[in-house]
Amino acid sequence: PDAKIMADQIESKRVAFLKWLEENDFKVNPKVELRYTSPEFGYTVHATGALKAGEILFQVPQDAQLSFGNSELHDKLKPKDRKEIQQYEDEGVWTGLILAMLYENAQTNSRWRAYLDILPESLDVPTMWSEEDRAELEGTSLDGKLDEEELKSMYDDVVKPMMKKYPALFPKVDTNPLFSFAMFKRMGSIIGAYSFTNEFVAMTPMADMLNHATGKNNARLYVDDEAEVEYDEDSGDGEAGDAGPAAKRRKTSEDAIAERNKKEEKEGYSPFALKMRATRDIAAGEELFNTYGDLSSTELLEKYGYVEPDVENPHDDVDVSLKLALDSFRAQLEKSGSKEQQDLFEEKLTFMRENGILPDPSDMMDSEEEEIAEPVGDDEIDFSVRRPKTEKVEGEPEEPLGGVLSYVAQIIATSKEEFEAFKAEVEKNAKEQEEGLGGDEDEEDEEEEEKPKKTGKGSKKRAREEEEDEDEEDDEDDDEMEGIDEAKFLELLGMADKEPVSALVEVKVANTSLVNSLLKSVLEARFALYPSSLEDDEKLIKENNFRSKHQRFAVIARAQEKRLLKSLISSL
Repeated sequence: PDAKIMADQIESKRVAFLKWLEENDFKVNPKVELRYTSPEFGYTVHATGALKAGEILFQVPQDAQLSFGNSELHDKLKPKDRKEIQQYEDEGVWTGLILAMLYENAQTNSRWRAYLDILPESLDVPTMWSEEDRAELEGTSLDGKLDEEELKSMYDDVVKPMMKKYPALFPKVDTNPLFSFAMFKRMGSIIGAYSFTNEFVAMTPMADMLNHATGKNNARLYVDDEAEVEYDEDSGDGEAGDAGPAAKRRKTSEDAIAERNKKEEKEGYSPFALKMRATRDIAAGEELFNTYGDLSSTELLEKYGYVEPDVENPHDDVDVSLKLALDSFRAQLEKSGSKEQQDLFEEKLTFMRENGILPDPSDMMDSEEEEIAEPVGDDEIDFSVRRPKTEKVEGEPEEPLGGVLSYVAQIIATSKEEFEAFKAEVEKNAKEQEEGLGGDEDEEDEEEEEKPKKTGKGSKKRAREEEEDEDEEDDEDDDEMEGIDEAKFLELLGMADKEPVSALVEVKVANTSLVNSLLKSVLEARFALYPSSLEDDEKLIKENNFRSKHQRFAVIARAQEKRLLKSLISSL
């Protein structure tokens, strides 16, 4: 009887949500069906008929997205508080959306009631696990990054005080479970797993019902001017210069998009709505998947609360702290490096920090509040290592592992002569950049001199504004790294080393065996951080002998990291 009651409740919520979608003009394709699959996978979306590439699966009116700006809470707050919340949003902190979710969820007549009711009561993200289950993540890339104290601080210092300012909107904050820390964590985990970001972060109904599966993506949410249009190149409908053997090609020309939008508008679709489209032909019966990005197994677990046990994820990576890497490099040089290379180690390290090849922790603070800010330690800065590209790209340097860690190892392995040549090349690049910037500044100065000076009312104010703009530009110039493409480097370091390091100055090093031994020493030291062996994890997985599904997820993610490290070590 309990199972029947639960099934009836689930179906009732699904029907209410579908009615809500219709009332809010989502125009769900009749060949698209929302189903409840299981407690583990929740709601899933499937094709009940064949779908063509580019076909609209449904639209999402932008005013139907649940965001801070769309919520009625926005207009009920004082302008000063709205501005403060917007500053958090601009910095990538979801304060506004969490407040909007807490507020709307507490309203029985919320515009988003049917949508909020279909969202999960709980998610399997590690921040919601027991301490015992979270302990299973020791040694993984998530170890030490699931800081509940940080969440509690955000709730106690930012969200709760804002709610208490408005007792009519958030009654009895201290005792009401709808505004508790537990509910705050639930809403935060739902935002992390379900929200979309276009110009702002928002909950995007129906789009967030599509699951992710590595290598199976067949749908994508588009803003209209991004969506590609398929056309028949033999019809003369293609742009000039298009050529190729395929009967069908894809283009994104403004004319083709305008023509497509006009046709769809006649069919009742809004030109301003977001569109979920098929990215390839989809057969009847297929599940619809919208990729969450190139995510590793631990990232999937952290953000979405699941792992893919039977998939070899090409995006798997393992975090390695800068401290562990440098300690391993030092120890390995003592074993297999020359006296000259050992003596040069600190000089190379200083040079890399000064030129932005390695971050300088003394320049990085762990807080924007000067009174409590402290320099970030080397143990708080991570490299990410992953499988190298299988294909050699012409013009790019050989990289045993790819990315910044390999680049640094190559510099460490240089002889004195090779290091001097590398330094000279970096300094040459820095000079060329400086001269290029200087030339632009000279031209700007000449243009300024030619401009007539404005006088009269308001000229002093304009002059002050121009001086402030110049000061900001000077600050930006001062922040630029010398000899290194700063944006490219930060992308490398902050985006899990997904890009080649060809934008950096090439390192010419003869002793490639030392490079490999340096990298191997780092990976072996990283592997030693796990408290259990790969064999023990694989035995657990094979026997399926887990006390909880959270322990199962943790062990699978842990084993996938270990397999990656083992593979990389053997390749060196």
